[in-house]
Amino acid sequence: MSGSYKYCVVPECTSTTVATPDKLFIHVPKDVKQRKLWLTAMRRADPLSNRTSAFVCEDHFNLEQDMENYVRFQIMKKGPIRLHPGVIPQKFICQQSRTTAHIKPPRQSSLKRKHQAMVQDLLSQPQPCTSSTPDFDEEQLPESDFIDEVQVVEDPILSSDEEYASMMEVEEVVATAEKSTDTRHLLKFRSKEVQFKPLTKDRGSSPIIMGVHQGTSPIKLAKLLVTDVYSESEEESTETCEVTTNTVSSDYTTSGATTTTNEVETKKPDGIKERIMEYPLFYIGIPNDVLFLLDILVKSTNQTERDVLLCLKKLRLNEPYIILGQDFKITPQHAGAIFHKVLPSLAKALEKFIIWPTNMEILHNLPIAFRYRYSKVVSIIDCFEVEIEKPTNSLHQALTWSEYKKCNTIKYLIACTPDGLCSFVSSGFGGRTTDSVIVKESGFLNKIKPGMHIMADRGFKNVEKDIAEKGGCIVRPPSTSQESGPMNKKNARRTKQIAALRIHIERVIGRLRHFNFLAPHCCLDNKLIPYLDCAVIVACSLINVQSPLIQS
Repeated sequence: MSGSYKYCVVPECTSTTVATPDKLFIHVPKDVKQRKLWLTAMRRADPLSNRTSAFVCEDHFNLEQDMENYVRFQIMKKGPIRLHPGVIPQKFICQQSRTTAHIKPPRQSSLKRKHQAMVQDLLSQPQPCTSSTPDFDEEQLPESDFIDEVQVVEDPILSSDEEYASMMEVEEVVATAEKSTDTRHLLKFRSKEVQFKPLTKDRGSSPIIMGVHQGTSPIKLAKLLVTDVYSESEEESTETCEVTTNTVSSDYTTSGATTTTNEVETKKPDGIKERIMEYPLFYIGIPNDVLFLLDILVKSTNQTERDVLLCLKKLRLNEPYIILGQDFKITPQHAGAIFHKVLPSLAKALEKFIIWPTNMEILHNLPIAFRYRYSKVVSIIDCFEVEIEKPTNSLHQALTWSEYKKCNTIKYLIACTPDGLCSFVSSGFGGRTTDSVIVKESGFLNKIKPGMHIMADRGFKNVEKDIAEKGGCIVRPPSTSQESGPMNKKNARRTKQIAALRIHIERVIGRLRHFNFLAPHCCLDNKLIPYLDCAVIVACSLINVQSPLIQS
């Protein structure tokens, strides 16, 4: 936009390039007939000369429908504004005296008629009877004394003896009804009493449990409590003895009477589950709104909830096994065994969340930045690496050495849709393997169908022929070399456009790095390399259930 001063010629409109610099100003056409239509629509009394340059601000148009190059202008933020033929200003909210400039609310009478018509249509439709109360027949009615007594009361005349007898019968019936009502209340109260009986009210109020004998043997403490309570009273001792003995034995002792080193493993996690459920995205990588996925994983993997939480917490925070053992009240060796056992089951259950959408689904969710030039792009590919310890075998050292990271790494190919959904991830390759070889060996080419466009970086230039054999096309920045010379203006602009769209795969990899087990320089132990593929599958699946990468 030029730096000249512009103002809107619509009467009562105060938009200028000084007061509202972010607004667009559309040039009034020079054609005499078209300019006359514009002036008539805006109700401008004084005519404008054909030589006068006049402008109308964007408030008086619906740019998305009136502009021919709306999408291109929103992306490039510059260039000429081209309107469809015959478009004139139609919004004049600034003119308060103009009744047609404001949208009138619908009349209450019309809304009422529409509502009544809708109700009548619903009532006219035959609907099945949904009442849960069945129709009563005379044959189904049970015989009751209360009905007989009502019939006796309705008799015209009774003798004094009959009257007295009927009154006695009525009193008996009323008393019977009250007894049945009282019985129901007693049953309800008794069920409540049984329900609240396991509460540890006596345990919390007992001062003996809070004594200083906790450091001694727990079995002796339990016996001491039993003898002390028995000495106080015989009736109260039975309940208190059961509560204290069960409580102490469940917390301090095993099934036998002797204590062993496995006592710690039988203790429940002390508050770790509550902390995880309070901040699940931080501890296990699952958002609050999809916490039901945890129950699904427990059922599908046939593992306990503790084991699943431990495995996900290890992936997310990569804490040492000694810390995980303290959190879940188990030994470090047991924590490592659980992680090695549960991780493959989680990967098998979660690999279904890494899907390759159809072309229609991708086009339906295509971001606006892709729609102008790259609407056929279905996937963006890139590679990421995870550092490992230096292998002892010299051959493995050479195969895993990465010139890019300057360390030993395991390399993966990852692909995502234009809207940020992880759609493909390969198995691990040595860090020395090139990107082109991984594309050919990982099975990614089997996903490509004719007409698909794949967006990639310059490092994938050698796979252009392989993708073309599948009927696809690769979209990448133009290559530069000493022979071709410096990049021209057109190629520089194309490189900038592709780099701005390729940023989505970098953001997906950034979310993947939030799992500290897959951090760039986590330096994994060589014993964990066989489980690295499963960890990548679980992490890619969990980022697919997180919040959308591109907010709508």
